[in-house]
Amino acid sequence: MSSTTIPKRLIQKFLHNFGLEIRRKQVTPRASMRGCLQQAIKIGLQPETVIDVGVGRGTPSLYESFPNAKHLLIESLSENIPDLEHWKSQLKEAEYFIAAANSTPGEVVINVHPDSVGSSLYLRKRRL
Repeated sequence: MSSTTIPKRLIQKFLHNFGLEIRRKQVTPRASMRGCLQQAIKIGLQPETVIDVGVGRGTPSLYESFPNAKHLLIESLSENIPDLEHWKSQLKEAEYFIAAANSTPGEVVINVHPDSVGSSLYLRKRRL
C-alpha cells in the first residue's frame, strides 16, 4: 500500500459517515452539443429525420451525428441560402425551406440584425 492510500481511505471513511464521498472530477462530454448528441447515439437514438429549425450558417455537429437521416433545414433568412445550398450538397438527403413561425398565417416582416444572429419577428430596441 502506498503512503497516500492510507490517508485517502481514512478521509473516505470519515466522509462516508456523513453520506459524502470524493470522486475524481470528470469533464462531462454532454456539456457541448456534440457531446450531448454522442450520448444520445450511445443510448440508441438514430432518427430517420432530423429537423433543424433556425439553421443560420448550419449545425455541423447535428449533421455529422446523423449522416444517414433525412435533414429538413428550416431558415427564415434568405440571406442564408448559400449556406443552406452548401449543407444540402453535403448531406445524403436534405431539403431546405425559407419559412418563419408565427401565430397567424401570412407574410411577416423579419427584423434582420447586422450579424443576422438573433434576427426575429420582434423589433429590438437600439441601445445607445
